[in-house]
Amino acid sequence: LELTQAPPLLLCCRASSRSEGRERRGAAGMAGAGEDESAPPPPSALLDQKQPMEETAAAAGKLTRLEHEHGAPDETSFRMEDLPAEVQPVIMSQLPLKEAVRTSIVSRSWRMLWTFHSDLCFDGPTPNDLDSDTDDKFAGQDSTKMKRAKFIETVNSVIQQHSGIGINKFSVRCGMHKEYTDHLDRWIGFATSSKSLFLASVSIKPNSVISGFTILRRLVLEFVKILGDFPGLLAKCSGLEDLEIIGCYGVDNLIVPHKLDKLQHLLIAGMDIQMVEFHATDLAHFEYKGRVIPIVLHGCSKLEKATMKFNGTKALAHTFTAVPSILSVKTLHLQAFISKYAQKLPARQQGMFLHLRHMTCQLIVNSNDPNGDNGILQLANCLDVAPRLETLHLHMLCAISSSFSSGEVAGMRRHDHLKTVFMSGFRCYKAQIELACCILRNASVLEQLIIEPRITDKVWAGDCSEWNTDLGQILPGVCEWAQVTSERFRKVISVVGASHHTTEASLAQ
Repeated sequence: LELTQAPPLLLCCRASSRSEGRERRGAAGMAGAGEDESAPPPPSALLDQKQPMEETAAAAGKLTRLEHEHGAPDETSFRMEDLPAEVQPVIMSQLPLKEAVRTSIVSRSWRMLWTFHSDLCFDGPTPNDLDSDTDDKFAGQDSTKMKRAKFIETVNSVIQQHSGIGINKFSVRCGMHKEYTDHLDRWIGFATSSKSLFLASVSIKPNSVISGFTILRRLVLEFVKILGDFPGLLAKCSGLEDLEIIGCYGVDNLIVPHKLDKLQHLLIAGMDIQMVEFHATDLAHFEYKGRVIPIVLHGCSKLEKATMKFNGTKALAHTFTAVPSILSVKTLHLQAFISKYAQKLPARQQGMFLHLRHMTCQLIVNSNDPNGDNGILQLANCLDVAPRLETLHLHMLCAISSSFSSGEVAGMRRHDHLKTVFMSGFRCYKAQIELACCILRNASVLEQLIIEPRITDKVWAGDCSEWNTDLGQILPGVCEWAQVTSERFRKVISVVGASHHTTEASLAQ
């Protein structure tokens, strides 16, 4: 890989979860690894073997004198040397890396324990931070180069001495330029030995002679400028199981003609591209978030889960009509905008999603009059093409509040498998009532309908408290509707939060 720009660099390899793999740590303020407790000491303390030997000898002599003065330790006292050899590195890895290195010089037998530390995290100097150290421009540049050189030397020293075994996280965050490409290549090589690589805010330029990362299992690219033969690079990642491409640019299409036979998870988000096309026979989970484009997934007979978020008001319709590759999924997660101008779902024959069992829909309804907008009733058509659906979670956010209303029940085919339905953001708007009545009437084995007026923070990004300020006024009416409708359809309807408003609901009734 060739570094072609000079933005801040974030290199991270990690063998844990994706959410943890995107954590951001605060920048340190000292040269090299700074004051960050997870950073190693300066390279002089790691490379100079004479100093640790002298300190170890002095420490051993001191322990001998203490034993002579106070007697040998009790036979029942705990010593780390008494533990199994495989346990000692685990205990040492619980310390911050800097402290683990310091602790390793206490005993000769502990000398190499730090080299099995699982977390190697380095937060280095950035140009903005370093240039602020002095008012003199040229002196500031010299200071920046010296501190960056010290930092690079520290990272190189640590990875040269580390065993490379049991790495959980290896991350390097610093400002880099093109002339440091050799160091970047060295760090990437060390990272890929852990089978997981996360690159952010860099430019990469794969070339024709690159051998690829044959042992790489997970690759995450976030805000990366991609130049050169990117499909060729992926083709040489023969063991890739997890691929995430987020907010990257430099490519017009993600068309990978080579087979990625071991790829199980594919995430594409925030990309300005014209088409997606992959060959992945083992793909189990596909995620796409972006504008409406053609998506073709070849040979995905094992696909079980899909997460789709198309931009624009045609999102819901496109999910069910424009991505035939997801028809075999068992779990479908949708995010969409709904308005009265939304594209309506065309009439399709029943049985398109024959394997679909669980569906979650997150809908934002944009309308000046939620009671007059029936765009949400498109979901009735969605349920028609999923005859074996068992659970439905529907989360709604309507931009404009309104009074309560009743409405006519829309038509929907009979469902013989739908057992559980949950609706949040349920405010008794006309379309919401119509959809709920559709389900209650046609879901023959429905065990419970759960409704919640509150719009939850877990569903929508950001603070939703402004949408939940009127719950005290809304909840009694929702409870009243639930009681009347439950009696009408002879189905259990539970209202989340109703216990605090039971008296008010009874009085309102």
